[in-house]
Amino acid sequence: MQFRIDLICPYSRAPLRFEPAGDDFGIWRGGRVEYPHLADVPRLLNDGLRPVLVDMIRRKRAQTALHLALRPFGWRLVDRVQRRLSGVLANSPARGLLPALGRLCTGRRIARHRGTFAALLEETTDDLIGAWHLHRFSALTYLPILSLAPLLAKGARVLEIGAGMGHSAHALVRYVGARDFVALDTDFTALYLARRFFVPEATVVCADAGADLPFEDHGFDAVVMCDTFHFVPDQARLAAQVQQTLRPGGQVILSHIHNGRFSNSLSGHARTPQDYAALFAGQNPILFDNRTLLADLMAQGMVSLAPPPDVATLDSAPHLSLVTNPHGALPRQIDGIWQNNRQAGRRIVLNPLLDERRKGRPIHPRIADLIHRPAALHLQGGVQTGDELAMMRQLVLLDVPERFI
Repeated sequence: MQFRIDLICPYSRAPLRFEPAGDDFGIWRGGRVEYPHLADVPRLLNDGLRPVLVDMIRRKRAQTALHLALRPFGWRLVDRVQRRLSGVLANSPARGLLPALGRLCTGRRIARHRGTFAALLEETTDDLIGAWHLHRFSALTYLPILSLAPLLAKGARVLEIGAGMGHSAHALVRYVGARDFVALDTDFTALYLARRFFVPEATVVCADAGADLPFEDHGFDAVVMCDTFHFVPDQARLAAQVQQTLRPGGQVILSHIHNGRFSNSLSGHARTPQDYAALFAGQNPILFDNRTLLADLMAQGMVSLAPPPDVATLDSAPHLSLVTNPHGALPRQIDGIWQNNRQAGRRIVLNPLLDERRKGRPIHPRIADLIHRPAALHLQGGVQTGDELAMMRQLVLLDVPERFI
């Protein structure tokens, strides 16, 4: 196997060299440090599990290493075992092994699962978290990337930081191509699922964005973060890293960031619009009110980018998006977003929020045209009232990957 990009150690900055140990498995070496490569995903985390996984790969136990690395999102199996055996193990030293056993067993279930993404979530994930990932394609935190993804040029080398399970990557790769797309996240399991269900041909790298990015300087044309940047504690460090990773004239897109003038349970480390702009001051940043982006998107399938709003007018916007514009070349308007998504779509399904009984079975092509007129339902609420669920339901049809639901 030939990995498509060169990697460097995120802690020592030493070049990493890949040594295969079978199909899609191997070890990355840089000086005295070794990292596991599992199911074609480099795991560049300097944690206690790293030497264990490397040793397993070396001893030809790569599948067991994969099962251990696939930490579950939910703990149903662990809870079940603990309930059944709590009396027996209450005073036993073995009770401390239950979490590790649960991780290993649930990891095996994830690796061996051959059903849909929705079915896997149902088996391994807490109901609330599973529902969030199932309906993310129609969530307000996801939709702004549909408005901004057309800014990326075909063939551009793009890095997405905080790619998660690959929902936003699914929209981004249609503009740049999967071979030119790199997805990075700290969560190994999320990236494993992204490769299986969302972007099987893209390059994925498991690394901590709080450390140095594991790439050579000036290797990317664009860096994208979707609903992620405001959760990073050291944003100044990451902003500097991002700009160092970009080629001259490269672009930054932060889709959906929280305004620090508002507070909610998921604010993270939100900043004011002025503070976000200051982090990318040398790149000519432009911020947008997500309410305006989404109103245009939902009603007309287009987005107006000019004239850009004054940063001082965005204090009342709960959620923002940021685009750097180093050459002053943003288009005034992006048209035909729904039509472009429909034409590039791989599989069009009914929004599960509209009819849970259908479970997203494929829609007849005759009504697939509705995808470019999602506001045709005229449901009460939507953008005007701030009713998030109503807006999510306005998306009658969703473009999803194969085996999604």
